[in-house]
Amino acid sequence: MNDRAIKTERECWKKVLILLLYFTSYRLVFVDETAFYTHMAPRYGYARGSRRLRAPVRKRSPRYTLIGAMGLCGMLAASLLNRAMTERDWVSWVKECLLPSLPARSVVIWDNLNIHYNKEAIKALEDAGHVVLHQSRYSPDLNPIEMAWNKMKTLVRQAQPKGAALMRQAVDAAWNAITKDDILQFFGRVFKHIYSPGFQGSL
Repeated sequence: MNDRAIKTERECWKKVLILLLYFTSYRLVFVDETAFYTHMAPRYGYARGSRRLRAPVRKRSPRYTLIGAMGLCGMLAASLLNRAMTERDWVSWVKECLLPSLPARSVVIWDNLNIHYNKEAIKALEDAGHVVLHQSRYSPDLNPIEMAWNKMKTLVRQAQPKGAALMRQAVDAAWNAITKDDILQFFGRVFKHIYSPGFQGSL
């Protein structure tokens, strides 16, 4: 897919988002997954005087995958796996965690990961009266839940959890630290980004 096609797809998706934010904002639910590792540490710090701050070199550690959703109604359906997510994990999460937590007639938005096209997962949502949309490719900046992940990862890095139990505690605390005010700001930043210089067209 060439750059021009990607840009055109993004501009079209921005127009769709504007309509959704105006007319169905309280039914919008953004879905995504992110990874955590026990070797994660703060990216910044302070050192005395002119000495350089050095962090210990850490080996790659096991992966933990957090799947979750976010709408103006709050954070929804958190599930932490102690491995990379499989397609079976995805379908089970959609049917057992996401579906029971959704507001009526939600508009569910997720990215273009291959497993997000799983027909069983999409059908389960559509049969329950929800709408499923795939956001434009290469557009994490247009998904407000990405900002929630950024805040959570900062908090988990600060906690520096060692081992599965402490990782779960740190992720749970970071998840609960996302407030309604945070969510409003995340949605606002996406809306502002849509109207940033370079946006083509109007409604």
